[in-house]
Amino acid sequence: MPPIVRAVYFSPTHTTETIVSDVANELATALSAETATVSLTLPNERPASVSCDAGDVLVLGFPVYAGRVPELVTSEIARMSSGGAQAVIIGMYGNRHYDDALQEAADALEERGFRIVAAGTFIGEHSMTAHVAAGRPDASDQKPRAASDAA
Repeated sequence: MPPIVRAVYFSPTHTTETIVSDVANELATALSAETATVSLTLPNERPASVSCDAGDVLVLGFPVYAGRVPELVTSEIARMSSGGAQAVIIGMYGNRHYDDALQEAADALEERGFRIVAAGTFIGEHSMTAHVAAGRPDASDQKPRAASDAA
């Protein structure tokens, strides 16, 4: 069975969805893999669980609230099965700070058997005010860059 890049996100303002989709699509292309998308945003969209196989890659994205992973996301991680899959963590924050959110997500995923291979944070328009990071992520944020350009 070909590998699957599973784009899983909680995205009330759709900014997390945008970045997770971009990362998952780029990974799927590079790995010649299929993609599968799971939204955790609305209660009726949430699956009973998310299951991965050893060759899969989970791309998990969430907004950071007060430097933490939203409790809803943590409870969804607790219902995931890894099958030994790799995981990429994406935290979206409103230009304040992400504190320990990536480590918190990594710990929760590792407890479920995922192997963390990458993690990153991205600035998105703040969920409480459009005056902070307005319009982010924008076209420049979404433009693929070579690893040497990221520094």
